[in-house]
Amino acid sequence: MKFRVLLAALVVAVATLGVAAQPVAAAPKPFSKAEVTVTRSWNVLAVVTGVRYARHKGYDRIVIDLKGTIPGYTVRWEKKLISDGSGIPFNVKGKAFLEIRLGWAAAHTIEGKPTWKGGPIYRADLGNVTRVVRTGDYEGYVGVGLALKKKKGFRIIEQRQPNRLVIDVAQ
Repeated sequence: MKFRVLLAALVVAVATLGVAAQPVAAAPKPFSKAEVTVTRSWNVLAVVTGVRYARHKGYDRIVIDLKGTIPGYTVRWEKKLISDGSGIPFNVKGKAFLEIRLGWAAAHTIEGKPTWKGGPIYRADLGNVTRVVRTGDYEGYVGVGLALKKKKGFRIIEQRQPNRLVIDVAQ
């Protein structure tokens, strides 16, 4: 009888430890219009495998799917979206343009085959984001541009396992 009571107590104790060890999701960051730059070492090349987007209540979400590490990045406002390498502007309409530039990243395999297929211009037609543009995959940088109806704040969320860079744009 004592063995069953001790075993039951041990099971409850272990179960309680398992519950207490669960990670708690951090509160979302506030939206801001300020440029964001995150610098990381260039040890491992990140590969962009796709970009997804969806409309949510109050914001539009852009998800950059990554294989490997989350690279350094800069998110900033631009006057227009420009093709990396050629310098030619993309013919996309918008009242504001947000550029996400990943450093030490590629959107192609070592053989040159694209890992992020389609595009370069995707018609999003969300609450604020109208177009998602692959602005570049050039010399270790991958660019993703957003054409917006209006200049609103954004926030960035890094997600791991699988690795993703999430950009929420206020509507």
